[in-house]
Amino acid sequence: MSHQSGITASDVLREKFAQIKDHNSHTRLLTVVIEHESLVPKEQCDIEGSFNEDFDQLLNSLVKPDRSCYYFIRLDTTNETGGSNWLLITWISEDAKACTIRHKYFDTLTNS
Repeated sequence: MSHQSGITASDVLREKFAQIKDHNSHTRLLTVVIEHESLVPKEQCDIEGSFNEDFDQLLNSLVKPDRSCYYFIRLDTTNETGGSNWLLITWISEDAKACTIRHKYFDTLTNS
């Protein structure tokens, strides 16, 4: 699983996705970051209330202005196969220390 950037999903992340997609999992949110050109799981939080209650509480405490990341959030609804629906939020901070997509894009333009 790789894109043009060369960033790949780590084995740990693949295992984490297999665990949290299980019907018995109580995971509400999984935070994924890029470390050493690999996607790795960081924070994981369990369901405590409704989606709206958990969303407000969790995102306010987990968003860090200097870190770009992906937030995978389990909704309270299920799809036609019985699995959970998920919301993906991509956060790219202007102040992130890591090389962001934006920087790679501009590097590509200037080197062409």
